[in-house]
Amino acid sequence: MDFVELEAVEGLRWSWNSWPSSKSDLIIPLTIMCTPLSQQGTDLPLLSYDPLLCTRCGAVLNPYARLDYQSRIWHCPFCSQRNPFPRSIADANLPAELFPTYTTVEYSSPSIFHPPGFVFVIDVSSPED
Repeated sequence: MDFVELEAVEGLRWSWNSWPSSKSDLIIPLTIMCTPLSQQGTDLPLLSYDPLLCTRCGAVLNPYARLDYQSRIWHCPFCSQRNPFPRSIADANLPAELFPTYTTVEYSSPSIFHPPGFVFVIDVSSPED
């Protein structure tokens, strides 16, 4: 799936296509333009299990996480915390979040309920001109 197709499905436009390996690699600001109420994304995959969360920052397992199948851990792409996989996950039974076509999903697990939230961020660190 190319970036235009992915944007049409998710309603997200990113300023980059891979995570930088260090702060010195940040050439452009990391930004996301999100359109939460767009009609796009109404056919998001619905997952009936709880998300796997990072123990340090609370980020959800995603296709950008590094996996170590030998140690049964995943590395959070946001804080680099090493997190364990549950015993139920094996090489043949990977969660949908690890596939590139599932970068945006919706969880329908009855044990989690979070009302929708909207975040409006304005970067004022740029010069006025």
